Amino acid sequence: MRFKKPAQDALFAPDPYRASDHDAVVVGIAFEAAPPVETVVETFAGGDRYAANVAVSEELFEPGTDVVLASGAIFTDALTAGPAAAHVDASLLLTRGGALPAVTEAELRRLQPSSITIVGGPATISSAVVGQISEVVPRATVTRVAGDDRYETAALVAERFFGTASHALIASGLLFSDAVSASGVASAVGDMPVLLTPSASANASTLAALESLGVESATVVGGRATISDTAVREYRDAVGDVERIAGADRYAVNAQLVRTFVEPQDDQAIAVASGRVFPDALSASMLAGVRGAPVLLAAGSCVTLDVEDTIAWLAPTSVANVGGPATLSPDAWRTGC
Repeated sequence: MRFKKPAQDALFAPDPYRASDHDAVVVGIAFEAAPPVETVVETFAGGDRYAANVAVSEELFEPGTDVVLASGAIFTDALTAGPAAAHVDASLLLTRGGALPAVTEAELRRLQPSSITIVGGPATISSAVVGQISEVVPRATVTRVAGDDRYETAALVAERFFGTASHALIASGLLFSDAVSASGVASAVGDMPVLLTPSASANASTLAALESLGVESATVVGGRATISDTAVREYRDAVGDVERIAGADRYAVNAQLVRTFVEPQDDQAIAVASGRVFPDALSASMLAGVRGAPVLLAAGSCVTLDVEDTIAWLAPTSVANVGGPATLSPDAWRTGC
C-alpha cells in the first residue's frame, strides 16, 4: 500500500498519544496481596492429665479404634508407647496404676476397641486395671507388653508395633526431659521407634532391639550429662551411623529435633505442651500422629528463643495446646520468655 505524501507525513508525525514500534508500552496491572492466613488455635484440657488426654482422643478417634494404654504417672513406659500408638493409628490413653480414671473408662466405652495393649508390667499398671477393662469392653482382646525393666519394655514395644525400622531415636530412660521430645517427634514422623538407654553405657535390650529391627542409623537424644560418650560409642559399634542431638536445655533439644526430622508443610499443624511435665506432651503425641503436628515444648507461659524460632520456621496454620492453665498458657506458643 502506498500513501500520498501528506497522508504519509501525517501517519509518521510525532504524536505523544500514539505508541510506535520503538516505544515501550507499559500496561499497569494491580495485584492485591493475599490476606494473611489466620492461625487456628484450639485447646485440649480438663480437670487433670487424664481428662486432657481423653479430650484429645475424643477429637481424633472414632468408635472401633484400637487402644494403647500407658501409665499417666510413670514416664518410662508411656513415652515409648506414644510413637507405637501413632504408628498403628491407635488411641493412646493414660491410666492410674491402681484404677482406671472415670474419664478413661468412659472413653473406652465410647471407643469399644477390639484390641487394647497395655504397656508396662503390673507394678506400673495393676491387674485391677486389667479387670476393669474386661468389664468395660468385654469383647476386646487385652494384651500386656512388659519386660524385666524399662529398657526391655521399650525394646519389646518397638518390636511388637514396628517390626522393622530404618532409623530409631535413643533417649534417656532416667530423665523424661529429652525423651518427651523424642516421643513427640517420632510420633509425627510415624515410622521411627523410641528406645531407652541408661546414662553410662549401652543397654543390652536396646542393642538387641536395634539389631532385630534392622536399624541402619540412630539418633541419640540428649547431651553428655544425660547419655555419655561411652554409650554413644557402644551404639555406634552396633549400628555404625549414630549421631547425637543436644542443646543447652530441653527446649533447645526439642527445637533441634523438630528441625532435623520435620519438613514444613503448606498447612502445617503443631501441638504445644509443657516441657516441665510429661503427661500432656504424651497426649499431644496423638495429634502428632494424626495431624503430622510436631510437639513443641513450652516453659509454662512462654517459649524459649529456640522454640520460638522453630515455630516461626514452621509457620503453622493451626496450633493445638494440650494442657490447662496450671501447666500451659494458651498464648505460650506466641509469647517469648
